[in-house]
Amino acid sequence: MSKTDTTPFKSRFFLNPNNPWGEKIVFGLVLLVIFAALAYLAVKYTKFLITSFFKLNTVTWSTAVLCTVLVCAKFADRFPSNWRKAHDGVYLPQNQIEIWALLEEGSEMFLPYLVMLIMWQYHLIKKQKAV
Repeated sequence: MSKTDTTPFKSRFFLNPNNPWGEKIVFGLVLLVIFAALAYLAVKYTKFLITSFFKLNTVTWSTAVLCTVLVCAKFADRFPSNWRKAHDGVYLPQNQIEIWALLEEGSEMFLPYLVMLIMWQYHLIKKQKAV
């Protein structure tokens, strides 16, 4: 955790002159390792994911649902503030803001269940192939 910012995982952390250079370097290296691992996995498994998607593989489809829900949650999280910026500071009505917050929070709460479902599906498939 940073001494001056709440999270080092936003670009604002690296642009803030109050944050020490040492923290920026350490957290930058951590982010670089994370992105490198994600890039490696994407390159290694992209072909498999595309072919298994069209073969109706349940784990692949569940992973696609997980990614879609994640993107939708992020969209719902940012929509009210982006609306305000795009419409010269005009806020959405409070009931619509609450609906967007409900969509975002509900989607985020659903993510761990999707991960557990994917792991359970993977376990059942491996168990079935072992028999």
